[in-house]
Amino acid sequence: MNLTEFLIMFILLISCQHLNASNLLNSSPIADTIPVKSLEEVTVTPHQQTDSLRRTSYIPDRNALKSSQNGIDLLNRMGVPQIEIDPVTKTIQAVGGGDVAIFIDYIPANKDDLSNMLTADVRRVDYYDHPSDPRFLNNTRVLNFIMRRYNYGGYVKLNAGEDFLIGKGNIQGMARMRYKRMTYDVMGLSRYESNGHTGNERVELFKFPEQTFTRHTSFSKAKYRQQYHQANARALYNSDKITADNRIGFGLENIPHNDFNGTVTYDGIGIPTSVYHSLENEKNKFLNFLGEYYFNLSDRFSLSSDIDYTYSMTKDHSSYLEENFNKIINNASDRTQTFDATILASYNAGSNTRLNMQGRLHHAHSHTSYSGSVSVLERSDITMGMVGVNGSTTLGNLYGYAAFGWRWIRSSLNSKRSLTSEPYMDLFLKYSINARNSISLTFHHAQWEPSQNLKSEIQMQVSPFMWHTGNPRLKAYKSYDLGVTYMLLPSNRLNVAVFSGLCAITDRYCYIYEPMQDNTGILRTIGQPMGLYAFENVGAVCTLRLIDNRLMLRGNITQIFYQNRKPYYHNISYTKLSLQAFYYLGDFNFSASYDAPKRYYDGSSTPAIIKSRDYYAISAGWAKGAWNLNLSLRNIFRWDWKTFESVSDYECYSDRTTYYGTDRHANIALTATYSIDFGRKTNRENELREQQLNSSGILR
Repeated sequence: MNLTEFLIMFILLISCQHLNASNLLNSSPIADTIPVKSLEEVTVTPHQQTDSLRRTSYIPDRNALKSSQNGIDLLNRMGVPQIEIDPVTKTIQAVGGGDVAIFIDYIPANKDDLSNMLTADVRRVDYYDHPSDPRFLNNTRVLNFIMRRYNYGGYVKLNAGEDFLIGKGNIQGMARMRYKRMTYDVMGLSRYESNGHTGNERVELFKFPEQTFTRHTSFSKAKYRQQYHQANARALYNSDKITADNRIGFGLENIPHNDFNGTVTYDGIGIPTSVYHSLENEKNKFLNFLGEYYFNLSDRFSLSSDIDYTYSMTKDHSSYLEENFNKIINNASDRTQTFDATILASYNAGSNTRLNMQGRLHHAHSHTSYSGSVSVLERSDITMGMVGVNGSTTLGNLYGYAAFGWRWIRSSLNSKRSLTSEPYMDLFLKYSINARNSISLTFHHAQWEPSQNLKSEIQMQVSPFMWHTGNPRLKAYKSYDLGVTYMLLPSNRLNVAVFSGLCAITDRYCYIYEPMQDNTGILRTIGQPMGLYAFENVGAVCTLRLIDNRLMLRGNITQIFYQNRKPYYHNISYTKLSLQAFYYLGDFNFSASYDAPKRYYDGSSTPAIIKSRDYYAISAGWAKGAWNLNLSLRNIFRWDWKTFESVSDYECYSDRTTYYGTDRHANIALTATYSIDFGRKTNRENELREQQLNSSGILR
């Protein structure tokens, strides 16, 4: 068959097929012999919480995203079992104790970044224990927000809040602009506090060799005023290979009044009842630069670094006047500079194995002058160098992490100098039974250098019968931490964490009270080494979601045991309990929370036992479009100003102090956020954060 005959046959075949199709279309329909059945709708629910070897991931539901005013609010509504959030301070900690580092898209952040976050852009929150990713800079515990990314545009967000019954308020504004790989931020923040209820009452027992007497200080009138202002600017370059984040901030804190007065009564000594006046004011200024950098050099090598510099100025004035005694005046002026730089080199060895090497340099210089009851000038320097290595690997269902390093610390106070070296070590193992069950074990050992202000040799009078001094011979103390955690994530509706931990501190320093040589007063000194201080805990956290995620219930119960050995020889324990509930109804949301009273030591260097009051709150919120409003009633049935009590008993001195303030008083709080986008696209990750005041070298 030639080509012409083939084309003719092909055309005839197509024509026949067309005629047959036309006949079929024009003819009567033929009954289908296969019965037709209606199929039910199939809904595929994604896993909102999954546990893997290196991280635990949580996807927020639409109710939590819509109702949250900021990142901390979102974490509360997500019910992440590894963390707990203080209802008053909003600080984030691990449920078994310990700090949690906050990151947004692998860039360091803190709670002020979270307050500026637009939660609608949060895609996922990952929790890490001992991560090997070099961008996390060897932090032990990490929460990392994964955000929706944009190419260009910007937004403005305003936050405002007022606590109507206790005299507190704040306003914060932020503007962001992004173009391609560059992001620019500016932020302003102001907050105030004004009340007449901040003070304390105390009963002191002074025990001298030949005399014992009681001093009772009552509290009748107070005046507290505080203002804080801050401005920050930021420039961020972010690409697949390079991240460069530069921030500069300036802050001013002014406390013009921290005044209170009352009466003083003595028993066991011939001093009549008298009136006292306590006045204090303080000013703090700081300038801060923070740089975070990451360089992805190849598939196997990367470098991470951060640089932090702060210059701060602090002025403090206090006076105490009691009838029958001379006026006590203490003035202090401090200038402190701190510089901190870290560099971390990372090597991906393949087969799920990574090796990191870290170096760190820290230097702080303080210039502190005292006048009043004591006149002296102190200069202190502390320089720390550190090198360390860590590695991680996975083997089947097992993830392992190990770190070891050494720190060298050179410190000087006036003419006295010291040089110490101290090791640190971390071990972490996690066994993942499956995506819903895992168990982990952690161990940490380190040594810690006491703060320089504790090494001051001056003797400062703080009341008619009390002086404070430091100890220039203080050395590093040791800590040992051991913990185990079991995680259960059976479904999107339920998560459970069961944990137990032990922390022990040895070679610690402790406050010691002893009579002065002339028996005219008690001198508080600092002694070292002292006996063991330890606390153990065992607890469980459970989160349950019901009614199509419109109701969330969360509970945390922990039993804590404390041991406080030489020189105090005292043990305590208490049960820690917190409960939360969230309910969503359209654009409205409702919540309730309760924190039981707490009983714990005021640090590892004192026998003082803190007894705090319980905390309860209910709130209602409304969120739609750019607006998010929330009204909270906190401790609404409590109309006294008592916050907590501190009780301590030393060999020569005992003290029972009741503190008054606003934290546990009835409060009606209104908070509002408003955000508006501009440009075609916006980027809402890595929000600018409030910088922190630098610590001063003033003896307290």
